[in-house]
Amino acid sequence: MRGVLILGDEQVIVREFPDPAPGPGQVVVRVKAAAICGSDLRNWYWKSREELARSGQDAAIPGHEPSGVVEAVGPGVRGVAVGQRVVVWCHCSGACERCMHCMSGEQWFCREVGGEPRKRPLHGADAELLLAQEWQCASLPEPLSFEDGAVLACAGGTAYQVARRLDVTGGQTVVILGAGPVGLATLLVARALGARTIVAELVPERLKRGRTLGADAAVDVVRESLPAAVRELTDGAGAEAVVETPGSPAAQREAIEVARPGGRVGFVGFGAEVRRREGTINPDHFIWRQLTLVGSFVYPPSLFPEIASFAVGRVLIPD
Repeated sequence: MRGVLILGDEQVIVREFPDPAPGPGQVVVRVKAAAICGSDLRNWYWKSREELARSGQDAAIPGHEPSGVVEAVGPGVRGVAVGQRVVVWCHCSGACERCMHCMSGEQWFCREVGGEPRKRPLHGADAELLLAQEWQCASLPEPLSFEDGAVLACAGGTAYQVARRLDVTGGQTVVILGAGPVGLATLLVARALGARTIVAELVPERLKRGRTLGADAAVDVVRESLPAAVRELTDGAGAEAVVETPGSPAAQREAIEVARPGGRVGFVGFGAEVRRREGTINPDHFIWRQLTLVGSFVYPPSLFPEIASFAVGRVLIPD
């Protein structure tokens, strides 16, 4: 099979790899579509060839947002069949399938993952074939295309999960900081739920896309103050729900500032320097207003059938 490797210094190559063979409980999927996540692009944008070579990442196929067709199954596989259209949940690996976390469908908390939810198998989805565990595969309903499935595999599912955790409903105002893939997906989910949406962004092209996808208001944070704009748009009340996607200290602070008293704030973005940041949020800014702050990482694999059903029923993904 062919697969992509990111070498660093903005270099990408395609190489031949042995076709994977499924072992017990494993599935081989022929990849039909795979979206690209910003977390995968970090190695391309910011890391050198020497750095990736030292860590061995230059030998690992990236990608964790695939959909495709099951090509082969290993011994013991019962819930997935050859020829089935699936989305593959590739956000962690090593789950034991026996602990309370695995049994409840939250494999990323499994001790065998080692406390690192982004730990994945050696090879990811940017290849012709993908080896996965049976539990990682979820059926892709026929009305959804493979491209739809790839979007829902990460960005779309992440957006649904945070909106669900923030209890977004019709009539509420939702502020979305960042109009990248996750931010725009959150916009689509919030609109499908009947919420009023305000998108904040500093890149003109992304802001324009937010308007095209139906944001009720779009705030250029380079030219105007987001807190002032939200106060004006909500008659001084603030937003019932806020979703922060860039992962920057400034965005995190503003996300708290624009929430109304008693509101909810969901933090999705890791940011480029996630392990180096400390003290980015002052508790004084949310204690007295009794805000609910929520961290939301992708979605549990057991939630995907609900996500797919929502996407079909609400016509979530535009043409």
